[in-house]
Amino acid sequence: MYKLSLVFFVVCIWHTTSNEHFFKNFWSPYDEKFGYFSESERLETLKGVKEMFYFGYDNYMKHAYPKDELDPIHCTGRGPDYENPSNININDVLGEYSLTLVDTMDMLAIMGNTTEFKKAAQLIADNLTFQNTTVQVFEATIRVLGGLLSAHLLIVDPEKPFGDLNPVDYSGELLSLAHDLASRLIPAFDNTATGIPYPRINLENGVPADCTNETCTAGAGTLVLEFGVLSRLLGDPTYESVARKAVRQIWALRSNVTGLIGNVINIQSGEWVGKMSGLGAGLDSFFEYMLKVLHGDIEEAICSHAIYYSIWRKYSSLPERFNWHLKAPDVPFYPLRPELIESTYYLYQATKNPFYLHVGRDIYNSINTHAKAECGYGTIHDVNTKELEDRMESFFLSETCKYLYLLFDKDNHLNKHAAGYIFNTEGHIFPVSREFRKKVWEEELSAWEVDKGDDSYMNEDFKTEGGDIPFSKAVVVDARTNASTFNCDNIPSIRRYALPLHSKYMEQIDRAIGINLDF
Repeated sequence: MYKLSLVFFVVCIWHTTSNEHFFKNFWSPYDEKFGYFSESERLETLKGVKEMFYFGYDNYMKHAYPKDELDPIHCTGRGPDYENPSNININDVLGEYSLTLVDTMDMLAIMGNTTEFKKAAQLIADNLTFQNTTVQVFEATIRVLGGLLSAHLLIVDPEKPFGDLNPVDYSGELLSLAHDLASRLIPAFDNTATGIPYPRINLENGVPADCTNETCTAGAGTLVLEFGVLSRLLGDPTYESVARKAVRQIWALRSNVTGLIGNVINIQSGEWVGKMSGLGAGLDSFFEYMLKVLHGDIEEAICSHAIYYSIWRKYSSLPERFNWHLKAPDVPFYPLRPELIESTYYLYQATKNPFYLHVGRDIYNSINTHAKAECGYGTIHDVNTKELEDRMESFFLSETCKYLYLLFDKDNHLNKHAAGYIFNTEGHIFPVSREFRKKVWEEELSAWEVDKGDDSYMNEDFKTEGGDIPFSKAVVVDARTNASTFNCDNIPSIRRYALPLHSKYMEQIDRAIGINLDF
């Protein structure tokens, strides 16, 4: 009876007291700020994200298409820098192939805009050609090849989970374009002693005469998903085999002392030019494709995410490189990259903790406040001053807005059937289906596959823990009928209602970053 009375007393005080200091003894400022996110707040933020996407997309279509990117300050289109061929910041990405539209098609489908999706797919099918431009193999693969394949797979999906996306008289034109592009990329694998591809290719003339023999690990080792899906769709092993060989070679060349791989390799000698190892630039997506949707360390992810979010809160954006000793950016620009919001989305799916909805809304508000320009969203040139550059990279619409939208659209088909899809490293969605396990060609089972010589494992269920399942087995089971295996709704209450990281540790991180605690 005493315990019941005490609980009743505390609850009454909680609801009636005007003295905020009383319940601060029970809850930290972090709990108060991040512990609850209402349904009305979710819907309001979802509406805002949708408006943000269409502000960028509509202005691209109005002012920039068929150019690759939108310059959001001067409201013009941007293509390759022909006057300065060494400007790889531009020329590695832009190839006169309507990049932003190709990169954005599956976002239109995810948002349920079947009319605009069909219009976009028809424009691409009718007008896209590949020209005499030199681009980075990696960027063209993840953005353009990935975008074409994803849109094609959504169109031909007999279940039509995102509605009827079929343009009039569609006959696989997007798949044909993907095939055409891959055929122009594949010479990058020729004439290298290791089978690791050259980093750049001219889409008409092959490998440039002055192309370097050095490439980053991520660029060479993050092609297998797109090339593999294309091979399975065409029944042609060529594309998958060269991409797999590159991955095997990178793995085989890891240090015999440390067991680690570096971040830059010579494609002829196999020597590591850059010996730094980690999960940052030059390496990140290589490991992403090795482990895609198959293994995670939630506790470590929560802690790492909290550190990055603390940096975001300090600058209302994320500098490209942060100096821990100086507690200041080394490289101060922010091109509206998606990685932090992508991580926020995945952590919310894994924990359903309202903290991550607060993070997402904070990111949305910051971008809308500081990056919005006359007709789109620009790169933040300096996170300290918030000065803008006149460039809206295609991944802002295809990834940053996509993960923000999915974070708040809890009823989206993609969230309800998450096990049925894999995201490529550009945020393009690929349905997971047993059809992709069918090889119409004969090929020895690779090191990436289970060590059995038959298909007796075809009906095995995925494991929910462990992480030792090879990538290729991710497409064994049609996960749409096995979604319960990946059901993130079965989450302990402590994950849903307590902060993902204890408030005292969040405070330590904030102080280490140099944030003023002004709750």
